[in-house]
Amino acid sequence: ILFGEDIGDMATNQTLLDLPKWLTDGYITYAAENWNTDLDDELRAVMLAGLYRNFYHFAFEKPALAGHAFWKYIADKYGKNKVTYFLYLARAYRNLNNASYKLAKRKFKVLLQDFMTDMQDVYFKDIRGRRNAPRGQLAVSEYAGKKDFYRFNANPVPRSFSYAVTEYKQGRIQLVLMENFINRRILLKQGVLSREEDKNPNYPLVAWDGKGTRLAVLYSDQGKINFFVYDMVRRIKINKQVIEKFDQITDMKYMLDNNTLIFSAVRSGQSDIFIYKIDKQTIEQITNDKYDDLDPSFVAFPNKTGILFSSNRPVATREQSGNEEPNTSYNIFLV
Repeated sequence: ILFGEDIGDMATNQTLLDLPKWLTDGYITYAAENWNTDLDDELRAVMLAGLYRNFYHFAFEKPALAGHAFWKYIADKYGKNKVTYFLYLARAYRNLNNASYKLAKRKFKVLLQDFMTDMQDVYFKDIRGRRNAPRGQLAVSEYAGKKDFYRFNANPVPRSFSYAVTEYKQGRIQLVLMENFINRRILLKQGVLSREEDKNPNYPLVAWDGKGTRLAVLYSDQGKINFFVYDMVRRIKINKQVIEKFDQITDMKYMLDNNTLIFSAVRSGQSDIFIYKIDKQTIEQITNDKYDDLDPSFVAFPNKTGILFSSNRPVATREQSGNEEPNTSYNIFLV
């Protein structure tokens, strides 16, 4: 039905109907080989990785897989008998759009978009049902539109599939918590819609605790640094505070427990490292000099723990005369 009964029919059909190679080759493999676990694993990896912006991009990179998967999709969604019927319609109408509309009430391009969306949904639902971490690469894709996304922060627990991200659009900032890719919760909303580009890239700051059960949030409001923790288990905001004594906090991370944070913060024009106890709201200063101390992280080695940070200090000691000029480059230090 696709190529005709003889060479003359084949030449006529190819002239009248220029089918994409991935479509014809895919039909041949669909007819010759049953769908199997190897093909399914390969398609799963493609769909979860989000590497391809549309079906045509996917078909260009992996034509055999794309074609075979497309015909299986048609068989699963519309019935196995509709596979050959679709080919018959394409030959009869000499147009894929007309054939697609007759079969699915959609243009062919829209049908391909449906394939990408539906297959991603199938595999994401399968992951959520299994509650295990997928093998290989997992990417999160968002349609940006007129929004800017920044400060993406994934839950450190691999099986949680939760992440926090800041969305910015025309003066309005939203801190969004996504759970299992579908449950969307707005934790913070600031600003009003305007055409002015007044985005503050420094806030909000977010940090997950090691167990992935608490999300610390820092943001600026009316010139003050505000803080709260979102409890993922109870689904409430706790420890709402105003943190004083800092001009600006540039980085925040949890230490070993969910009550202790590390800050890189500016006080009196000087950038240093601090430890902050949430329950007591106490501050312990770790470095105190004119050099820039940034991006602190708690680390644990055999028989030793400490804080790694980036700095332009010239020597690796906390006590310095203060007369040495800062380096032009940054190095990593441990305290």
